[in-house]
Amino acid sequence: MTTESHGLFKILLIGDSEVGKTALLTRLTDDTFTESFISTIGVDFKIHWIKNDEQTNKLQIWDISGQERFRAITNAYYRSAQGIIILFDVTNAESFDHLHIWLENINQNTSNDVKKLLVGNKSDLTTERVIDYDKAKEFADTLNIRYVETSAKNSTNVEEVFKSMVNEHMLTALTVPTEKSNINNRSHVKTIKITKAINADYDILLKLLLIGDSGVGKSAILTRFSDDSFTDSFISTIGVDFKIHAIENDGKTAKLQIWDTAGQERFRSVTHTYYRGAHGIIIVFDVTSAESFDYLHRWLNEIDLHADNNVKKLLVGNKSDLTSKRMIDYDKAKKFADSLNIQYVETSAKNSINIEQVFKTVVTEIVSIVPSTEPTNTSVNVSSHDKMLKTSSGLC
Repeated sequence: MTTESHGLFKILLIGDSEVGKTALLTRLTDDTFTESFISTIGVDFKIHWIKNDEQTNKLQIWDISGQERFRAITNAYYRSAQGIIILFDVTNAESFDHLHIWLENINQNTSNDVKKLLVGNKSDLTTERVIDYDKAKEFADTLNIRYVETSAKNSTNVEEVFKSMVNEHMLTALTVPTEKSNINNRSHVKTIKITKAINADYDILLKLLLIGDSGVGKSAILTRFSDDSFTDSFISTIGVDFKIHAIENDGKTAKLQIWDTAGQERFRSVTHTYYRGAHGIIIVFDVTSAESFDYLHRWLNEIDLHADNNVKKLLVGNKSDLTSKRMIDYDKAKKFADSLNIQYVETSAKNSINIEQVFKTVVTEIVSIVPSTEPTNTSVNVSSHDKMLKTSSGLC
């Protein structure tokens, strides 16, 4: 069965805490409003469909925490955003004064062509207003961006804000390929190429994904690899997390953009978008959890549906240190990997066993089959759908 193609947009809501980012998002997606205030922890997100100029568009809208303590985490979510809505509260002069901080974050963490829109929220509170329309409009004009005033409470201009962001004159959509019942028929896929960098501290740039059930240790593997640290406490990844780490491979420096994707079903529609353009995918299960092994077929199906044809895969059995709790023996997992014609490695993030080997194995396999192209700049185009944006040195 064929489904209608549509535009796909990643949009961020940023601004100080309490300016109404969550209220604006909830009004758009659920048409509800509450006076109570609960600060966003890290990031939240919603999916919403909106019709604009006879085209149905799918929005991935990320609500970014305004609190300083989450800034290092939320900065990672700027990457690949096509539109950023910058909010302030018209009754709060400080939130307006802090706009330059948010604009600096955008400049440091996004591409130059990301589209921006300035929004003054709480326009219904006329007697409490301290920032008038003309002042905000003049500021937006200096940035060459639009200014819109909204009231999440009264639903004033809320939909207009998001329609503005998907207007064909403002954004170029990521075209979502037509889905077919035959997963082997994917005409949208193009061969991935690695681009070498000019005057950079690396030779090749690769995008890797960590996937698998919640609790199998994806984040622990990534943290051990990038920071050489480990904690026994478990916090589920919200949507996606992201780290950058460089390794040496055959005399060349490979810079890895490693995406740690949530294993929870409720985040699946968001994490799907990160498969596009991946050079390698590390599929992780927990050797002490039979269920995480049984669910591998689901993750492999996700790869078939959403990744490029020639993406390299590696199967990893984590928590090998828990010998007394092991439920999946090495031979069983190795036999399964052999049936897929992929390698199998067992790891312990806790004891730092085979962690670096996992990433070196993936890089070696990618480099052995993927042709390099002569560069024209320091960015890398890894597919027709996914443009890797330049990253901030402040990460990891």
